[in-house]
Amino acid sequence: MSDEIITLNGQSAVESRFVEDWEEGVYERNAPDFYTTGMKFLARILNGKITGVVGWIDKGKFALVGGVFIHPDYRKGTPNYIQYGSTYIKLANQRAEILRGKPKIAGFKPINLSVKEKHFKETSHENIPEEIVEQFKQKYGDKWGIAKTFFVTEDWFDVLRA
Repeated sequence: MSDEIITLNGQSAVESRFVEDWEEGVYERNAPDFYTTGMKFLARILNGKITGVVGWIDKGKFALVGGVFIHPDYRKGTPNYIQYGSTYIKLANQRAEILRGKPKIAGFKPINLSVKEKHFKETSHENIPEEIVEQFKQKYGDKWGIAKTFFVTEDWFDVLRA
């Protein structure tokens, strides 16, 4: 079994890789342009096929995090998840290492609000410009937040997928 993590630059590279490895329509883009323009993605490649991605934009003193998508065959509860472990946790932990020490801002889907409440509790930070905060407020209402530190565990992943 080959298991590697690669970096993909931009949303179109992610979309192309999913189409190449799986087929059209498997990958679901899940973030607005202001959030993903310039985003880099970590991608897990298992046995030559992409299984998931997490994204980030390093803004120097802070980072935007998001762009998460896991192929349905590799999500929690599937045989592949049991066999290969959590694609999300593997990718998110590597991203956390890249962004260590920086505050992170993220927007959330309604099903992931418990993650926001647990880890992304702040609504301002001296390193994050007010215009970025305003974009998140306009797009996500109260479904966004800032994390000063961020650690991914199996429990956190359970909450994310709930």
